[in-house]
Amino acid sequence: MCDIDAFRDALPDARFVDGDKVIWGCRMIKSPLEIERIRKSVEGIRAIEATLVEEFRPGMTEVELSRILHLKADGLEGICLRDNAFGLKGHFSCSLERAPIADVMAIEGVTITKGDYISFDMSFIYRGYLADNARVYQVGPITDTMRSNYELIWQCEDRAADILRPGVKANELFNAFYEPIEAAGFRASDMAGHGVGLINHEPPSIDGWNEMVIEEGMTLSIEGGLSRRRGAEVSLHIQDTFVVTDKGCYKLEGLRRDIIQVSHPIL
Repeated sequence: MCDIDAFRDALPDARFVDGDKVIWGCRMIKSPLEIERIRKSVEGIRAIEATLVEEFRPGMTEVELSRILHLKADGLEGICLRDNAFGLKGHFSCSLERAPIADVMAIEGVTITKGDYISFDMSFIYRGYLADNARVYQVGPITDTMRSNYELIWQCEDRAADILRPGVKANELFNAFYEPIEAAGFRASDMAGHGVGLINHEPPSIDGWNEMVIEEGMTLSIEGGLSRRRGAEVSLHIQDTFVVTDKGCYKLEGLRRDIIQVSHPIL
């Protein structure tokens, strides 16, 4: 018997109502302390990503690189261990063919080779709170097409940030983000972001159907990617965390956006 059934049996004269909206209404609006802890989470992610970029060497396996990232996370201030001994949670992969599996860090024995990329979509847990940032780093030469794809994603993020303020609806934010992507011939994803906090996917969902009004104090991960263009597969996924203020928003700065390649690329 589940707990709610036990309560109903113990309180036969009580009326039970759905408190979901009240609970999530409280969770969606973050206090200054919560925002500070989410900011520290972004700092942790930024430090780990910088280590990824600087410490990768040609010939490394996914497991070797994953171990370096875990050791970096283990030495950062304020880790909350929770379910992950190194404070990291999320996806790590190095190839479109080897798509990430939830909470699987790396594939044993797989060497990162020319033509691969490093997709880092992980959350650093700081005192129970986390952000949700993501980057894709190229391990080979940067082509003009790759660079234009990154620029397109940053354009979309900037457009979303320009309208992100109290009073805008979630679906308006979604449309602003994906308009340049669709104009460029790519397919829009089902979501352009979500709330973050005690878990890395909290309401509100930034999608095309959600008319929830954005409020001051919400902390949102704005995300998007390029999935398909004229039959060609593209792998690019970017996420950053924003805080909604009374007049607009500001970004909790991750690794610089111009860093799109490891320091020691495979040429």
